[in-house]
Amino acid sequence: MFYPIQSIGYTWNTSKKIYGVFSGYSFISRLMIISGVAAFLIFSGLNYSIGFGVLCGLLFWISMIDMYDRIIPDILLIGILLNLWIIGACVYPTSIVLATGLILIKLGLEALYKKTLVGWGDVKLLTLCLAFSPLQSIPALLFISGSIGLIMALLIRSKEFPFAPAIILGFLGTYML
Repeated sequence: MFYPIQSIGYTWNTSKKIYGVFSGYSFISRLMIISGVAAFLIFSGLNYSIGFGVLCGLLFWISMIDMYDRIIPDILLIGILLNLWIIGACVYPTSIVLATGLILIKLGLEALYKKTLVGWGDVKLLTLCLAFSPLQSIPALLFISGSIGLIMALLIRSKEFPFAPAIILGFLGTYML
């Protein structure tokens, strides 16, 4: 299958795994490069503008992976967590409590309906976004994400659809306000 991310080094991919660049020895070398860039950003004072660009790039990468492979790699979520720390975003304790409630709601609904409604990658991504969102912007984040997700579900007309792009657009929309 041909993917539109050809400029990153992907042409034909028979295994449907876009996130293959994070495996094996290439993962270690990329992690060292990311650590070096992170150290530079922390000590240079340019951390917000460049860091926000890196954050948007990571969020775009996650949405592409979720659209093609229906998976959100944990290593990219860790990258977002480190990036939000680098740009100086603060963690809101009340938001962490709400994120924990989100996990409990997911477990309760899956026990009630006896099927997976939302993937764990989406829950982890939403939990991460909620932890770095102030309490007053959480309803807007959930509303925007839910609205975009509903529109995507109606357009795709499938039992499964990628929810990460909706979460990411909701997070960026409320983060920039």
